[in-house]
Order: sequence, then structure tokens, then C-alpha cells
Amino acid sequence: MKFERPPELAEIHEEIEQIIQAREWLMPRLKEEAEKLRKLGFGVDDECRIKPGEFKNLFGEENVARDLEWIKGKKTKFEKETPEKIKGEVLEMAKTLTFNNFWFDKRLIALRTSEYDDVANGVDQLIFDAETKTALAAVDATTNWKDKTKEISSGIENGSKVKYGFGFENESLVKKSYYNLPLFIISMKGEELLEVLKDIEKGEISFEGRKVENTVLNELKSQSENFAESASLKLKLSYEKAGEIFERL
Repeated sequence: MKFERPPELAEIHEEIEQIIQAREWLMPRLKEEAEKLRKLGFGVDDECRIKPGEFKNLFGEENVARDLEWIKGKKTKFEKETPEKIKGEVLEMAKTLTFNNFWFDKRLIALRTSEYDDVANGVDQLIFDAETKTALAAVDATTNWKDKTKEISSGIENGSKVKYGFGFENESLVKKSYYNLPLFIISMKGEELLEVLKDIEKGEISFEGRKVENTVLNELKSQSENFAESASLKLKLSYEKAGEIFERL
């Protein structure tokens, strides 16, 4: 007897196949973006992730090796991929390309964090304001962040940590860690992510893509104001500063 998938399982299977294809399609484009970032001095791999191996002089070879071994074990333990997990990765990849090439007049520079910081500290990306050369925010990219509010509330209130990061000091790019970055969350509906992918394919932002950009920007403005209310005093100032930058985009 031939097994036939129930309609709902068939739809889930098709969705998984589509987002896996989207991820594979984005890979060579990320590689091109990584080359640009490396020319700016950022130590990233071909997926635009910050490379811990670039930080051996800062933390020591053994320290970095322990982190890499730790994340290797975590990846083995949680190797099974879910549609939501793959969607989150596709959003993270697409957002990196879109921030750096299409949105906000290219004022924001996005880097994907190392896999260590992604898992250990729950931070997917660092973004920088290209004009002031300051770290603007740590962005947790997920397609459904409102269902995970409890998990990220600590980062919102107390700031997020990034061990392997970059920053600017006296106009020079340096390797550094962060301990109290303001946390922002970017959420997109499936149809919005599709518009972003279409723009990446065309190499330019469309009218529909501009609408997604405005939606994201308005959400960032709202978060900078709302998150500041529950943050510590020092972090409150960081949210306010981020809000000022968002207002100028």
C-alpha cells in the first residue's frame, strides 16, 4: 500500500523545500557580500559570519578553541532543522544583504555574529551606523519574535552580549566584545520576506520592497522607545541614541 501524505503534511514538506532552496540560492550572494566586508576589514567567513579564529590574539588560542569545540557539540545536539529555524536563517541572510545594499541609503552595516554568539548569547547580528562608526544594535532576527518574548526580555532590559565583535575606535576598526548592546528584533511575514528576496534577485528595491523597509523602520523606531522604558538607565540612553539614528534614516 502506497503511503500518501495528508494534505497538511504535504504543504509543510513543500514549504520546507522552498525555504531550503531560498537558503541555497542566497549562499553565493552572501559570499560576494563577504568579500566586500573583508575589504572593509571585517573578519567574516563566506556566510558573512564573524570568525572567532580572527580573535586568537585577543582571547588566546585555547580560549577560542574551547568556544569552537563547544559550538560543535551544540550543533551536533541540535542538528535537526525545523521550518521555523530555516526561515530564521533565511531572514538573517536576506537582511544582511538588504541592509548593506538596498535599505536606509546603505547607512547601516550588518554582520552576522559567530555561531558561538548566535547560540551562547542569542544574538544573530551586529549592525553599525556607517556615519558615526558606532555599534548601533544587536539584532535578533526571527520570523515570530512575539512568541519568544520571555526568552529575549533579559536582552532588552539588561543589554545583549557579543564576545566576538568589531567596533570603531579613533576611526580605526578593532576587535572587541560587547556586554550591554541594545537589542532590537526584526520580524517579517512570509510575503514580506518574499518581496525582499525578489529585490535581491533584481538587484534593486521595488515599491513593495520599500513598503517592507518602511514597516521594519517603523518597528525599530517603536522598539527604541518602548524598550527604553524597561531598560536600565545606561541602556535607556543607548536605546534613545539608537532611536535618534532611526529617525534620521
